[in-house]
Amino acid sequence: MSSYKALVKATTIIGLARLVEVLVSLVRVKLSALYLTVSELGVFNQSAILSERLSQFTLLKISDGLTKQVAESNQNEDAGRIISELLKGYLILSFVFTLLSSSLVLLFYSDIARLMFGDTLYTKFVLIALISLPILVLNSIPLSILRGFSDMKSIAKGRVYSCLINALHIIPLIILYGVDGAVVSILVSNLIIFIINMVLVSQYRRKFNLRLKSIILSKVSKDNFRELLSFSIFGMTIGVYIIISEFVCRSIVVSELGIEAIGVYAPVIMLSSMLTGFLIPSVTTFLYSKLCESKNSSDISTLLNHGLRISTLALIPVLFIGVSFKEIYITVLYTSSYLEAGKYLPFHLLGLVFTIWFSVMSQSMASTGRIVQHGFFRFFYLTLDIVVTFVFVNKYGLYGWMLKHMVSPILFSAVYFLYCKANMGFRLKLENVVLMSYLIVVGVVLAVIDDFIVKQSIVFMIASIILVSLTPLLMSQSEKAAIKKMLFIKSNDK
Repeated sequence: MSSYKALVKATTIIGLARLVEVLVSLVRVKLSALYLTVSELGVFNQSAILSERLSQFTLLKISDGLTKQVAESNQNEDAGRIISELLKGYLILSFVFTLLSSSLVLLFYSDIARLMFGDTLYTKFVLIALISLPILVLNSIPLSILRGFSDMKSIAKGRVYSCLINALHIIPLIILYGVDGAVVSILVSNLIIFIINMVLVSQYRRKFNLRLKSIILSKVSKDNFRELLSFSIFGMTIGVYIIISEFVCRSIVVSELGIEAIGVYAPVIMLSSMLTGFLIPSVTTFLYSKLCESKNSSDISTLLNHGLRISTLALIPVLFIGVSFKEIYITVLYTSSYLEAGKYLPFHLLGLVFTIWFSVMSQSMASTGRIVQHGFFRFFYLTLDIVVTFVFVNKYGLYGWMLKHMVSPILFSAVYFLYCKANMGFRLKLENVVLMSYLIVVGVVLAVIDDFIVKQSIVFMIASIILVSLTPLLMSQSEKAAIKKMLFIKSNDK
């Protein structure tokens, strides 16, 4: 199977799983809009972000290092011993970082509550996020192993099973207990995800005899441990800065506009999160493991072109239809009280396009040992986020918050492209240039028309659907054939 077909297949598998997650999350979103006030929705949104960022801070990117090491060792004759050594080193580092993170949160939990929620009354939600922390850290182990073995089917199963099971408790918690139940559902969801991933990874535990006793008794490879440390140093410098940048930017919005502003913008963030959560893992989960195995610049260039092409094809309907159907989306998933968010959605989605392109290209950094350079770029990316938020939120309100999600992705998509071109021999294929240009040009035109000329109308909606339907004209015959084969492969197998 060619690398492009393999990536398409892997992307489809993860994408379908993410689609189920998105559909279930839509129910949660609608319930949140019905049973929570705008302020409570803002609190729920902040709590979810806090839990996610704390885990990122704790893991310090070492989970990516473990994925890389597992991918490199899984073909070794002595893979069981090597993986046991890798897991021991990972457990030592993650335990130390979890202890450090927990201590810092307990020391500053009231300050964190003030920054994230604008009031110390919400300290209990900071503590709930802290309880989730060790669960998220432990979950990184089975997930890193599955990613290292490029086991997209198991990852997809885990996403679908956990999503469906989580729906059983999320819905009653929100209905019965409001914002408290919504925040507690984050903790319960993380626990269920961990249990399911541990069950799915059991096939590799049996195959390589990965028992807790053997892991504890194994020796730690100095070279592998140093590599994990290099990932942790990246995380310690940049990963911590990610948290700081997120906290600072959100606290600026809360202090300047109030917690209600986070709630008003929630439909935009929710759609963006669903799309990035759908597209980025779908494309990059398999892409990262393959880049870890790449041997030369030609392989890297080929894989990056594949990743950019698949993500662009997926983004075309997202952007075109998202702009023209925005009011329907907001009204159906939230309520008409949130229609103000529609002002910010079109250009936010344009920023999302560059976010995903930037995410695809950045996979080539850590996977090829360029983690220092990646850290350097990320530092300036996050600094720019803070500067844009500080300067423009005060002047333009939520338009300034929208710009925060546009400026950095656009600029650093160009930075990563130029770096990959100069140092990895990356060459963007002509067919990708055409496809990506079509996406941006039409997307900008639709956003401008929507904002300055025509508000939501039937003609506008029909036009966007026609523009999406033109996409096959930009696809090769082999791509069309591959998609048809992917769509009907199950029926053919039967």
